Amino acid sequence: MDFVPAKRTQFFRQRSFYGGLVAGIFLLPVLFILVSVIGAHFHAAAKTPPQVTSGNMTISMDDNLLTAGMRMALVREQGKLPFTITHVTAVTHAGDNIDLNADGPSLLGSAPISMQMALGPRIDSQGHIDFQIVSVHIAGIDVGLFGLTNSVLESALNDQFSDLGQGDLVKGFSYQLLDVHTNNGALVVTAKLIQGT
Repeated sequence: MDFVPAKRTQFFRQRSFYGGLVAGIFLLPVLFILVSVIGAHFHAAAKTPPQVTSGNMTISMDDNLLTAGMRMALVREQGKLPFTITHVTAVTHAGDNIDLNADGPSLLGSAPISMQMALGPRIDSQGHIDFQIVSVHIAGIDVGLFGLTNSVLESALNDQFSDLGQGDLVKGFSYQLLDVHTNNGALVVTAKLIQGT
């Protein structure tokens, strides 16, 4: 009779041990799911940095728009030039070539002298359009304007289009020029468009 209570105690101990083990096995996945859900909630609540996406866009300026911009630039800088330039027109050609035609000064009451300048557009190291004078013809004769005049003309044209270099296109987007080239009838600029900066 002395052994019966000991056996019962041992049995109940084993039963509670196995019961706890079974309960733990069933509760472990529930606990794991609960921790995952709570952790995901706090992780989602943390501020995530804005995702940055980018892509390229193309800006095309036809000859009329380019002419208007160049006229405004040369009118604004007229006082720095040694002679008057009027009737400016820009004509783009394939191969990164822009012909800038204008009327120069009149000599002794004659008709204005015709001027043609060849411009080569490129993107400079700051990411702006840089119009460089390649050649100058006055009255059909290939001449080189002295350096100061070339510099004034280039500076006027580059300043006119400097705001196209970079900036904000739409809220949340910015852009930076990558490339410029010409087709017949248009100046084509490629820019990298960046979201989230």
